[in-house]
Amino acid sequence: MNIHSLLRFHHLLALLMLVFSLAAHGGQDPAPQPWLDALNTLKQGSMPKREQAIIKLAGIKDAHNLAILQALLDGRLFTVKSDARLVIGTDNHQGFDLIDAVNGESLGAVDHDAVTKINLTNKMRGTLRKIIGQLELSADDPTVRLAAVKAMAREADEKVLELLRERVDKEQDEDVRLAINVALLLQDMDSDDKALRIKAIEALKAHNSHDVVNRLNAMVEKDENGAYLEPDSE
Repeated sequence: MNIHSLLRFHHLLALLMLVFSLAAHGGQDPAPQPWLDALNTLKQGSMPKREQAIIKLAGIKDAHNLAILQALLDGRLFTVKSDARLVIGTDNHQGFDLIDAVNGESLGAVDHDAVTKINLTNKMRGTLRKIIGQLELSADDPTVRLAAVKAMAREADEKVLELLRERVDKEQDEDVRLAINVALLLQDMDSDDKALRIKAIEALKAHNSHDVVNRLNAMVEKDENGAYLEPDSE
C-alpha cells in the first residue's frame, strides 16, 4: 500500500467510524459541554489553545473523536464561512462534500471557497499522530486495531514503535498481537546490533505475510559486483 492509498484508507476509516458511531448512538443525550468546548477551541483558538484542545479531546471518551482528529490531521476539518459550523469535508474535485462533525448530518456539497481549513503547526501534527495512534490501538473493534497496526508499521518511527511496544502485552486479539510483533521484528532487522538483527530474521522466517516475504527476499539481492546488499545475508 503506497502513501496515497494509505491516506485514502484513513479517510474512509474515519468517515465510516463517524457514520457508524452516530447510527449506533442516535437518540442519546446531547453531546457533553466539555467536548463541545474543545471543538469550539479548535475552531477559534490560537495555535497553543488549539493544541490544548486536541489533548483535551483525546481525554474525553467519545466515539466521534477518532474521525474528527483524523480529519484534522488530513487537512479535511473545516469551518463553514457562513455559520462557523465545524465540518468534515471530502474533496469531490469541484468542491467539498460536507458532514457536520458534531452530529454527523450530511450537508451536501459546497464550493472550495465556502469553507476555511483548520490549520496546524508541525508540532501539533506530531502530537496529533501520537494521539490518533493511541486511539486506534485502543479501539474496541479489533479490525480497527489491526488496520492501525498495519498502517503504522509502514511508516514506523520511534514514536510509533513506542506505541506498539506499549500495546503488545496488553493486546488480547491474537491477530493484532501477531501484527504488532511482526512490525517490531521488521524494525529490529534495521538495528545496529547484529545479534538483534539475526534474531529478528530467524523469528520472521516463520511468517509469510507480504511485508515479511519482501523484506527477507531483499536480503538475498546482490549488487552488480555480486555482493549482497544486506550485511547479514552471507
